[in-house]
Amino acid sequence: MIEKIRNMLGGRKMMFAMILLALSTAMVFIGKADFNGWSDFIKWVLGIYVVGNVGEYATTKQDKPTKVTKKK
Repeated sequence: MIEKIRNMLGGRKMMFAMILLALSTAMVFIGKADFNGWSDFIKWVLGIYVVGNVGEYATTKQDKPTKVTKKK
């Protein structure tokens, strides 16, 4: 079941970010956090998610071989 959810969301990092989003939103609704704290937390979580994805794709990107032409 966790695999289905992970595949629907796009991976483990996205699933973890969504869980943190849901938990922090619930904390605001039950009065354990304020909006400013929630906003800062979400900025950090989504920022780390984006940087993690960019870093992952940047390090695993396969460069296409370039065609080398000989000068005559």
